[in-house]
Amino acid sequence: MDVAARNAIMLLVAITEPNKDNAVDCILHVWYSSNIQQKHLELLEAKIRPLVEDVILKIADKAAGSLQRKTWKFGNNTLRLTLVKEQWSALLRYLEVPTGATEAVAPHIGTTLTMARRDNIDRGYLAQLPPHRVCKEKFRASGMLLPFGESSEAFDVPNPTFRQTTAGRVMDPADPLDGWDWREVLSTSTGLATDDLYGKLTAYLKQLLAKFHDGLRSRAYIFYLFSMDAASLPHHLPKDTFARIEVSNIVDVAYLGIGRTLDLLGPLLQPQSVNPHATMLTLFMNAVMDTVWKMQEHKQITIAETELAMQYMSMLTPKQMLGSNIGMLIHGHMVAMRDAEKYFDTYMQWNEVDVFPTLLQMALKELNTITDKWPFRLKLLPHEDGAREEYRSLFSSSHLGFERYVEWSRTT
Repeated sequence: MDVAARNAIMLLVAITEPNKDNAVDCILHVWYSSNIQQKHLELLEAKIRPLVEDVILKIADKAAGSLQRKTWKFGNNTLRLTLVKEQWSALLRYLEVPTGATEAVAPHIGTTLTMARRDNIDRGYLAQLPPHRVCKEKFRASGMLLPFGESSEAFDVPNPTFRQTTAGRVMDPADPLDGWDWREVLSTSTGLATDDLYGKLTAYLKQLLAKFHDGLRSRAYIFYLFSMDAASLPHHLPKDTFARIEVSNIVDVAYLGIGRTLDLLGPLLQPQSVNPHATMLTLFMNAVMDTVWKMQEHKQITIAETELAMQYMSMLTPKQMLGSNIGMLIHGHMVAMRDAEKYFDTYMQWNEVDVFPTLLQMALKELNTITDKWPFRLKLLPHEDGAREEYRSLFSSSHLGFERYVEWSRTT
């Protein structure tokens, strides 16, 4: 419900608020800041609350537990939200600052929450440049996504979409940077503040949200939002409809797995006869490391892998090494040198994907047409131009380099 509610609120702000600057600023801080400004709360109350209250009144006599759908039309744009009856009332609470979440306690809650598991946080700092560690520590302490040094005095209203209880809901390793491509964020210009991580992220997101706001007014969009298990979606969406389906990493064994995901969601994809380019995009985040561990090869690091890891580490400056645990860095770098393709191929063989075209009418595409198969793997050798920047980008991020995208198409 947290995800569905926040998505609906931010989309409705983008669609209903004509002032681009106001909409972008509100969405940015509702999305990422533990406190927002009074003007943000007033925008939510003026634009979003009446829409939700109207639905609640109209479904008052409906049966408890029943699915209730509301379709809003705003100019060229349509947003349809499907929730259980009780969830509509819950949605309204995401627009209200909970009792007890006052300005005085909100910063304390955010600080206590994000400082938990201090050792885990510090390990995440190992590969960071010292200025970046300062930026991250400041964000964890304040909870506001702002350029470094910008005043947070006006942010005196606890973000109601975060604080349905005074305990808060943000996990301690959560970082806004993890949701975006570090390379794009780091390349965003912020003038002389070249090491201001969250200043760069703020500028990057404002540009992106402004482009989205403009797009809503120049094209026709239809959004369907649900708050349910992905496995239930085939009961609510038409078959043979979508040109592209992106399922994130629900194909990992901890979730639906490959076969069940393709079986359930594959029929929603347009058939080859209608659209030969129709594609399902899947992300395997854990396949390589799961295979390494199952094959009991996590300790069998080769001499060649060790030597290559040391070549990359030689590009670190003393400043980058300052305060780092050398042993952990060396081990992490050696693991990153593993032959990811070999282990991923083994993983796919274990899952018998060769029978999927016949069994599930879904075939793996040999060539990706949407995204790189290994977007975060190191592609440059230590002696090649740009290797230092590529290396810094990977090991400063939350990525391991083993993230693998696979694209699928229907065989019928």
